Amino acid sequence: MMDKNHGGAGGKEFGQGQPSPPAPSHAELLARRLTGREAPPLSVILCTGAAAKTRFLRTAADAAAGPVLYMDTDLLYAGCAGAGLGRIRDCTTLVCPDQDTWNRDLASAISASSTGRMTVIIDSLNGIYEMYGGADSAMTANTHIMALASLAGQAGSAVIVGVRVRRRGSMRANGFGSGGGGVGEAHVVQPAAATAGEWVLHPGGRQVPRMAADSTYLLPPEDTDAPPAKIEA
Repeated sequence: MMDKNHGGAGGKEFGQGQPSPPAPSHAELLARRLTGREAPPLSVILCTGAAAKTRFLRTAADAAAGPVLYMDTDLLYAGCAGAGLGRIRDCTTLVCPDQDTWNRDLASAISASSTGRMTVIIDSLNGIYEMYGGADSAMTANTHIMALASLAGQAGSAVIVGVRVRRRGSMRANGFGSGGGGVGEAHVVQPAAATAGEWVLHPGGRQVPRMAADSTYLLPPEDTDAPPAKIEA
């Protein structure tokens, strides 16, 4: 009989019999791509669930190899960390801008990301819109983000913006009309059918700005193995 410790189907093939590490999820792979050395200067992440959006952005913060500035206007990430539901890495700086501090925090983000490589995460575009309000809020927020991404990109830094959305024409929180799936969770959308014009900000119904035509993704439900869908302009 073959010794189980020396080859054969029962042999120890990884780390002295330890189980192999789980394969990274599609979300983890995307997070690594958007924070790696070849990351685009600006990426936009669309999601119908606020919690799912923040979970992905937290994954991106944890995946980044260098310093991270996490600008939390929704206060979900800060709330989870404060409740002991997640650990903020030593290389991650968390700020919670409001209308009084946004310009100062933005200036600090531009200064830091344009002088050394880092990842800036904005959670979320919806929060910036609500911060300003009024008809000019979209133009103001978009101008600020584009300026940040342009200057950060010159130093090899990456900016990731989270956006909560719903499907155009639907008033439901999940944005998908009838069908399964919990409130705030996206159904699977095939990449070929996913276009920017299908989605609007939730709440509010504003058109999702086309800030990053080559790196805008719609997150699928967290209980599926579907990859994020790349959004076409």
